[in-house]
Amino acid sequence: MRRIGVDFDNTIACYDVVFLKVTQDMGYLLDHSCLTKSQVKQSILELSDGDMLWQKIQGQVYGKYMHQATVYPGFIEFLWLSKLRGDEVCIVSHKSEYGHFDESKTKLRKAAKAWIKENLIKATFSQAFSEANQIHFESTREDKVNRINQIGCDVFIDDLQEVFDEDDFPEKTEKILFSVDISPPKPTSPKRFDTWRKIKKYIYDEVEAEDIKSIVQTNFDALAIETIELKKGRGNSRIYQLSDRHGKQYALKIYPDSQTDLRPRLATEFYTCTMLSKASFPVPVAIDRSEELNWGVYEWIDGESITAPGMDFLTQSFRFIKRLQDDDQLRYQFKDFSLASEACLSGEEIVSQIKKRFNRLAKVRDANLAEFLKQEFLPILESVSVSAELNLGMTFSMSLATKYQVLSPSDFGAHNAFVDSANKYHFFDFEYFGWDDPVKLTSDFYWHPGMELSEDLQIKWLALTKELFGKDPLYAQRLEAYLPLFGLRWCLILLNEFIPERFSGRAHANSAAEGALENILGKQLQKSKTLLQNIIDMVGYGSTIKTA
Repeated sequence: MRRIGVDFDNTIACYDVVFLKVTQDMGYLLDHSCLTKSQVKQSILELSDGDMLWQKIQGQVYGKYMHQATVYPGFIEFLWLSKLRGDEVCIVSHKSEYGHFDESKTKLRKAAKAWIKENLIKATFSQAFSEANQIHFESTREDKVNRINQIGCDVFIDDLQEVFDEDDFPEKTEKILFSVDISPPKPTSPKRFDTWRKIKKYIYDEVEAEDIKSIVQTNFDALAIETIELKKGRGNSRIYQLSDRHGKQYALKIYPDSQTDLRPRLATEFYTCTMLSKASFPVPVAIDRSEELNWGVYEWIDGESITAPGMDFLTQSFRFIKRLQDDDQLRYQFKDFSLASEACLSGEEIVSQIKKRFNRLAKVRDANLAEFLKQEFLPILESVSVSAELNLGMTFSMSLATKYQVLSPSDFGAHNAFVDSANKYHFFDFEYFGWDDPVKLTSDFYWHPGMELSEDLQIKWLALTKELFGKDPLYAQRLEAYLPLFGLRWCLILLNEFIPERFSGRAHANSAAEGALENILGKQLQKSKTLLQNIIDMVGYGSTIKTA
């Protein structure tokens, strides 16, 4: 058994939202949003009385507003795994009795213990923390270090380097710094990770299926799961097939690290599947979820992957999209839903997204990639962008009116569908669902590299969508202008594997990933070049896009 010590504030408890709220309630940073704790602190300290004001803000956040703090994503997973592996997790925190300049005189330690009971103990085991032995609040940093030494921590995790720099910090205790600092670490710096999932992987390596089953059996006990099997991951997610004692099967989806991807993937997909399945759409039924773990359980659908989409697939896909637009009750249920992930409501936004992707890839040190981006891709992007802007005039920079936006599954196609024995197609993966320009929906279906639609099916698809979205007076004109741009966007999406953290994430999700990195990158670059040539062929003759 190992004893793992963990700091509390800004290591387990996340205050990013709370710091901004309290600061704005006090009349500061009113024109800002989405600022992290460190950004708020930096802005406040720049004021003439910033140091004292910052202490007042801290007194409010760690006391009166403590209940609004959230658990850092991934920590509950880590806590579960530590218990299953027989390790003991202790909280050791430098926390005074009362906050600085806090007129409410809120007891900080009492507030923190109430938060721990509500957010950690209820989310894991009832005996997760013993107040006497596993929760330690100390008055000074020196006392904190002495406590770490006294209880014999094998590992200690903290967000402050200063704790590890204390002279009496025990040499035998491994140091792990929880920090989003992007500066290069010093040679003497401890191990540094910016998410709890990375810490979990470092300490425990890969999570075993039996670990997942144990957590499922407690968190989703009503399902009475007896067996579990890892299936091929999709993107950055992992899928497990669950079975109960009667043979009924479910799909467990473990979503990507929400500390690095802030999009509410679980909430979006769970709600979407709930609403669509109630309306008899061919999608998995949403069964249960755990926000703390970022896991969702869905109906298991037996079927075969689609290797060569044909007319049946196209027809049923179009029927799915048409029903989304024609069902007034469903559209009303989603009326307050957010935009689809990476929605593009104007030509200006499309080009902006392409340039962001381009700039990120341009930082990668790879000679072949750099040559392709600069010599082949960039000239076409500039030409197609100018052509689209000339074609649409002022409309190019104007956001699409709400009345012409449509409900979009976003990541929709053969790559996210199964066909059953009755030749019925079932669709899944609705993490990015929301409102969008129908041109983006049409274009993504047309270009997605996982589809490989024949030219006849591509033409048929464009013709069907022109008819469906014909009430939008500029749909056809926008499609003509934007279809090549969305193709260019996909050229860059294909190159995501060149970004180190993206590749490692996908390799972690897909247990079947094979081949050397160099070979994989070479294949992705060739796919992007092939797609670019298809775009050049489309726009090179100055003809309109064929739709019939």
